[in-house]
Amino acid sequence: MGKEKIKVIKKKERKTFIKGSFTGKYYGFVDENKKHLERSRFYDINVYEGEISDVNLISESTYNKIDTEVHFLQKHFNNVVSTLNEKVGDFDGFRFNIHEPKVESIKIKDVTKDDGQTFGTFTCTVYGYLIDLVPTEEEIYVDVCDVCNKAITECDCPRLPEKITEEDKDHEEPPIAEPAKNEWPVFSFDGCFQAIGYVLGIGFLILLLFVLGPKFIPVFLVLAALYFLFTYIHWISSFVLRLLDFLIQVASIIVFIFFVFTLISIFRTISSDSKSFNNTKPNVVKNEKEEKATKSEISDSIYLISHKRIWQDYNRNEYQGNLSVLESDYINSRNRRNSINLSLNNNYQWTRLYSSLINSDKKKLDLVIKTFDSIGKANQLGKMKMAEMIVSCIQDIPYALVLADECSASTNNERFIQNHLEECPNCCIGNIKYGLQSPAEFVANLKGDCDTRTVMLFLILSKFGYDVAVLGSIPYRHSILAINLPYSGLYKRINGEKYYVWETTSTGFEPGILNPSVSNMELWDVHLINNKK
Repeated sequence: MGKEKIKVIKKKERKTFIKGSFTGKYYGFVDENKKHLERSRFYDINVYEGEISDVNLISESTYNKIDTEVHFLQKHFNNVVSTLNEKVGDFDGFRFNIHEPKVESIKIKDVTKDDGQTFGTFTCTVYGYLIDLVPTEEEIYVDVCDVCNKAITECDCPRLPEKITEEDKDHEEPPIAEPAKNEWPVFSFDGCFQAIGYVLGIGFLILLLFVLGPKFIPVFLVLAALYFLFTYIHWISSFVLRLLDFLIQVASIIVFIFFVFTLISIFRTISSDSKSFNNTKPNVVKNEKEEKATKSEISDSIYLISHKRIWQDYNRNEYQGNLSVLESDYINSRNRRNSINLSLNNNYQWTRLYSSLINSDKKKLDLVIKTFDSIGKANQLGKMKMAEMIVSCIQDIPYALVLADECSASTNNERFIQNHLEECPNCCIGNIKYGLQSPAEFVANLKGDCDTRTVMLFLILSKFGYDVAVLGSIPYRHSILAINLPYSGLYKRINGEKYYVWETTSTGFEPGILNPSVSNMELWDVHLINNKK
């Protein structure tokens, strides 16, 4: 057996350095430790959307010489769009990631600062590199067959037994005779003298039987039993062991069949009660365990609106508690929403609206926060179970449309809204500016569709220290939650982290599960994120 040098193809990482004109959208938070002067404010910027044009290739040395003007938190600009002057096949653009971006000539515009947060758009000249894998030819040494000169792994030549040396023979152990299996004892007569001995022995026993009479029969039986026992004891022990082994195998089969039928029974029970995730229609069934909303005076002219809720999480653990808000906070939050004036013609405007509602209601949900906190402590819930308890509570609230116009099936052109109103006319609240309620409004009347729920859950989960985001899709006309916890399933990668999607409009949707009709993650944009670790 020898060695031969062969060529193999391996994929290696390649960096392509580029330069281009970049336009991006960002969000940020005030860094109190970096303030200079009384009127200066500094932000750590996170870029969440971008487009690049006039792309040119540059050398690595040119990239290394660039001294960036701004240092970003993330090391990549993800899902950057690059449009083409002419279509290539069916494509008029591409998406890629720019690694370790450096920027020059940065200009920031459309800046909005709101309660410790900033949003805006910026343009700049960006330098960075793209990463792809290219096939590379390498030479390696492999063992080859002496007969066909092929690699041992590809050789079909018959293998000859290895030669045994004299030294090996000296150390060779004698063969061990194995007992015969599944055989009855074999009677054999080795030689004439042994046969004569058996005949004389049998004759002697017959003579004793005639001489001693019937009294000798018990003695004869005892002697015969002892002879049989000592002669065939190995076969008896083998038979007993085989019988025990057979009984154990039968018992194992019975236990396995019982286990399979138990699993089938459990699966049928769960299937009969679980929600079908192929159903895109939100849950509009009335919760019979829910008490009607109560309004009580807790002090002079101060009223509390409260709903008692009873719900189950994904493991059928039951919880109950009151979702409460002060009537004055509900009215103030509604007035605040009506005073906001935004065009809502792009994702950035929706982000501003959501952020404004959350900042306005930060302290108005303290009673709701205390309810969930008490349930979590009483049940000793861990981080993931606590999040599931909170989200399953909001999922359990019957779905209701929130419309900017009247709740009328005849005047609305959207088929989904028409069908929903025909099936449940009372599952709607109309003439609500932006078709969205603030968190305090939702607690007061429990009327909420997708983004009303996600904005409220974003506020609550952020209070408990979770790393969450709100995703929105203009093509799908839908809003979902996303959370940075070790779940499985569908996720949106944001700044290198996996945020698992979470549908909030109906019961039974666990993290990572979306209806297939809205599951293309490329069509979901980030509207809110808090980046809490």
